[in-house]
Amino acid sequence: MPFAQLHYPFENKNRFEANFPGDFIVEYVAQTRGWFYTLMVLSTALFDRAPFRNCVCHGVVLDEYKRKLSKRLKNSPDPTLAFNTYGADALRWYLMSSPLMSGGDLAMSKDGSDIGKAMRQVILRIWNAYGFFALYANIDGIRARFRTDPEHVLDRYILAKTRDLIETVGNHLAFTIFPAPRRGSELCRCPEQLVYQKPSVRLLVE
Repeated sequence: MPFAQLHYPFENKNRFEANFPGDFIVEYVAQTRGWFYTLMVLSTALFDRAPFRNCVCHGVVLDEYKRKLSKRLKNSPDPTLAFNTYGADALRWYLMSSPLMSGGDLAMSKDGSDIGKAMRQVILRIWNAYGFFALYANIDGIRARFRTDPEHVLDRYILAKTRDLIETVGNHLAFTIFPAPRRGSELCRCPEQLVYQKPSVRLLVE
């Protein structure tokens, strides 16, 4: 929180008070005894209250040799190359489904190949399932519409898993552990006996 940069209380009084305390702050675990601690001490001494409403703490990103990523070592993957090769969604999924979200460390290869592995496990399955549906839906002129009353067992399974995902994520929003990637990936792993049937098409999921 910008205690000094707004020159409060001598200037920008309304702006500061409208944005204090912060909705959330986020940093890696070592900052619990650094920046987080300093913020709390200063805010308590100056304003007699916490400087943030929520505190999010994540783990440390390491290289394949378990060293912290740094500009000095030049051991971090090129983010532009990762975006161009795998896409932003793949990188988001890789990070959100990693131990980082629960305070653990993540060893990341410099070539970013681990991002590709995470993408193949979940995102490609979603893309393939959507592509399959879109191909035949467009051929048959089918237009999707929102509904929650289908009777097919695979439809009921997906709806149940989606509802479970919504409830689980909602119940965990007050905590730093974020279960969405693990829960979301379950939507891509349907039991083998669940089969989507079409007059000329049978798609086994998994």
